[in-house]
Amino acid sequence: MTDFGEIIKYIESEMGIDTDSIGIISVASAINKHVSQAELDNQKFANLMSDSNRVQDLINDLTVAETWFFRDSECFKFLKQELSAQRFKYSSTNKLRILSAPSSTGEEPYSIAMLLIDLGFKPTEFDIVAVDINPLSLNKAKNGIYGRTSFRNDFANFKERYFEPTNVSNFEIDSKIRAIPDFRQANIVKSNFLANEAKFDYIFCKNLLIYLNVEARNAVLQNINRLLRSEGVLFAGLSETAYFTRNQFEHVQHDMAFACKQIVQSKDSEPTLFIKSNTKTIEKVAPKPNIKAHKSTEKQHHKSQGENKEELYEQLRVLANQGSYVDAEQICNELLISDNGDYRALYVMGLISNASGKISEAKDYFHKVLYLHPDHYESLVHTSLIYESNGEHELANIYRERAERVFIKQSNS
Repeated sequence: MTDFGEIIKYIESEMGIDTDSIGIISVASAINKHVSQAELDNQKFANLMSDSNRVQDLINDLTVAETWFFRDSECFKFLKQELSAQRFKYSSTNKLRILSAPSSTGEEPYSIAMLLIDLGFKPTEFDIVAVDINPLSLNKAKNGIYGRTSFRNDFANFKERYFEPTNVSNFEIDSKIRAIPDFRQANIVKSNFLANEAKFDYIFCKNLLIYLNVEARNAVLQNINRLLRSEGVLFAGLSETAYFTRNQFEHVQHDMAFACKQIVQSKDSEPTLFIKSNTKTIEKVAPKPNIKAHKSTEKQHHKSQGENKEELYEQLRVLANQGSYVDAEQICNELLISDNGDYRALYVMGLISNASGKISEAKDYFHKVLYLHPDHYESLVHTSLIYESNGEHELANIYRERAERVFIKQSNS
């Protein structure tokens, strides 16, 4: 019978998502949301996995990303600068090709389209392929209607020139712009991703790797290497450029554009892949030292307090993976009674509160973690998401930028 662990394995293997980056309790909450709709309690996980519609609903819940038009505006300024100088290279017989993956709800590919039209390109002179795994996001993109949160800057006055209000809070994109991107559903972590597609001059792959496991990151890197022209440019998220520059890419000199290009290598060279270390950081493959493990001949009659705590942390991890929130909370309370400054227990309490809909309480727990451990990446991310969902965008950006700095520091350590 399919169990909870198998669904987690499916999420990690088929979607490439690193469940640790989202938070196992948040993942469990999403799974239980769909399992509760199953027909037979004693076969609930098997029913979920055998129902392709429910599996897709689960994928949708785990891959909804918030974005906005001309996000990270410096990358669009760099693209404008590049294409202004190279406009003569492209025509209807030699098209400019740009890939946006993941394209989410369409703000990024539409931003690219508006920029190209402003530069004097005709729609017949370029292709924009926009790919996402989530059909709900793609449907919203194709509809071309957006709320106020999609407009967080006014790059080149694009809103007043390319949108018409449909009501007080929604705006519809110009039909000529809406017809430009080629929206497709596909999974960028799969080896057959855009298998028969011609290469691209520019690829936008932003804020994706941060949520993927090691194998999926490797797959994305290989797909980008295959799809990007040798002289092409890749746009990534701030916290992701470190990965690309450690894997045959080099920075493009334009502040805050988060752009890089492939380094030309000899045919005999092999790509460097990432592995996951015991401390859950990402590092390059390195030769293993020839060191023999030392075996202790002494019997341990008593375990130290630290060892007991590690056992509790292991129990906590298992319970969280099983979605057993009540038992997990009991262990957290036990840990906090012995040490009210245990940031790991406080973090899990924050996840439990968040999954239970107690958002204010969750935020308080994450703030306590950050007081004790200012570089706790997961708490920074969750705090940013909470502020974003509350419409407090400035605070959300502050915590997001802190998280990105921590991510880069940990990646380089």
